[in-house]
Amino acid sequence: MDEDILDRWRRRFERAASLLSGRLDDPPTLAELASAAAVSPFHFHRIWRALTRETVGQTILRLRMEASQNLLLVKDASVTQTALAVGFGTPQSFARAFRRHTGLTPSAHRDSQPSVVEKGGQDMKVAVDRRGAVIVVALRREGKPYSNLNATFGRVWSWAESKDMLKDLQGIYGILLDDPATVPEGELRYDACLALGVASAPEPFRVLRLPAGGVCAPTALRIL
Repeated sequence: MDEDILDRWRRRFERAASLLSGRLDDPPTLAELASAAAVSPFHFHRIWRALTRETVGQTILRLRMEASQNLLLVKDASVTQTALAVGFGTPQSFARAFRRHTGLTPSAHRDSQPSVVEKGGQDMKVAVDRRGAVIVVALRREGKPYSNLNATFGRVWSWAESKDMLKDLQGIYGILLDDPATVPEGELRYDACLALGVASAPEPFRVLRLPAGGVCAPTALRIL
């Protein structure tokens, strides 16, 4: 049941992500995205930011830039055509945004790469973000490999949903406590965590303070 709940929430936000990705030239409003995810606009924005580590506006800009980088490599594609295709009103505003995002002008990017767009999926890029200390509700799983974690996260998510705490969701974290190269699989420990801004939680959950530091985050749009 817990895993089913998590899958239901993921499907909701995948619908919103699909709507957004398909309309980069005319982005859906916050209300439209929230409707696609079947939540209120307020809850949508909070949960979206926790899942993607971006505001909706930041996601739109980044996806536009990533799409434009591929479009510029299409043979005979102009900067103006690319700008309009990804939703910029003028090539000048597109060029400024592109340079801020990539460090290159659109023309320089096009000239630095072969004029071929590879078919297939895009590699997932990972960035290390700095964050301050954060308080999380954690559920520990022991004695299993670091895979198939939906059910563990689903139990925390289900509890938070039952207490109407998802509106306060600030982040999602997974903590691998052991090195699988040196620790037997039957002794591995993993904490599935939600940052909910609470000071206490009932067993089997625990409240932990994660110290400030770096956290790996995917730069491509991915829901959970």
